[in-house]
Amino acid sequence: MPFLRDPVSHSRTLARTVREAFRAPLEPLAADELIVDLARGLVAGERPAAAPSVPCRVDVEAVERARQFLEAERTRAVHSAELEAVTGLTRHDLCRQFRALLGTSPHRYQLMRRLEFARDRMRRERPLAEIAHEAGFADQAHFTRVFASGFGLTPARYRALRAAPRPPS
Repeated sequence: MPFLRDPVSHSRTLARTVREAFRAPLEPLAADELIVDLARGLVAGERPAAAPSVPCRVDVEAVERARQFLEAERTRAVHSAELEAVTGLTRHDLCRQFRALLGTSPHRYQLMRRLEFARDRMRRERPLAEIAHEAGFADQAHFTRVFASGFGLTPARYRALRAAPRPPS
């Protein structure tokens, strides 16, 4: 690659990003996050180890509008163009500023809100496929993969543990 000094990268960020890219179908925000992470990984591989990081200016109000929008639209896939319209920031700037202020990407933030929504619905003994659909996942298998990745156990196991009687103390 003409823009890289070494064709073999040892960047953990880049390796994680490439691994995630092939894990499951990407939702719109996930695709944008992937592009930003790929660029970050490629640039990190070319940066000298001691290069100072440039602090970014954060538009707190714009990031808060994005956060509120993601909360309100937690049961569907949100597109970057929608967040650009809500915040007035480019998708790259929003991703960078969102991460700087909230410690995560817009995609991951919305994904966790969707998982919380699903987890709340699981208390009502409804079918997991129905809950997956209501939470905006493509199908139950997609929901199960994301839930297990986020919480460390499958939705069925989570439900079973919540329903299990607790021993008297």
